[in-house]
Amino acid sequence: MRVFFDTNVLLDVLLTRPGLEVESRELWNTVEADKIEGLVSAVSISTIYYLAYKMSRDRAFAMNCISRILNIFEIAEVNAVVIHQAMASGMSDFEDSIQSHAAEMASVECIVTRNVKDFRGGPVEPIAPGDLIDVLRAIGRL
Repeated sequence: MRVFFDTNVLLDVLLTRPGLEVESRELWNTVEADKIEGLVSAVSISTIYYLAYKMSRDRAFAMNCISRILNIFEIAEVNAVVIHQAMASGMSDFEDSIQSHAAEMASVECIVTRNVKDFRGGPVEPIAPGDLIDVLRAIGRL
């Protein structure tokens, strides 16, 4: 199963966000154990670096966050086609539209996100972390 991870789910783990980290870490570990394929957008990489650095003021910490992602996740391409598709879509949030179209181009089955409503109407079905965990348990991947 190919799953696209929205930035917020990765940040839950990397920044140890209280109350959000447990489900996101379970999904992260599932990718790490090769039970599912995890993809992230190239756009997420710069956003994660920026937020990790802003929070910590530590370049090494921010770079470590990026290294952890690169060691585990595949990077979904963001190119001119994706940008044009995002521009033409009816999605209200442009960044989420880019993510959604990058996910579509990467042929994923779903986008795991904490902002499911922001991805509705896009080309790939969004799913909340807890709901994806339930699906993975039902199909024997957890």
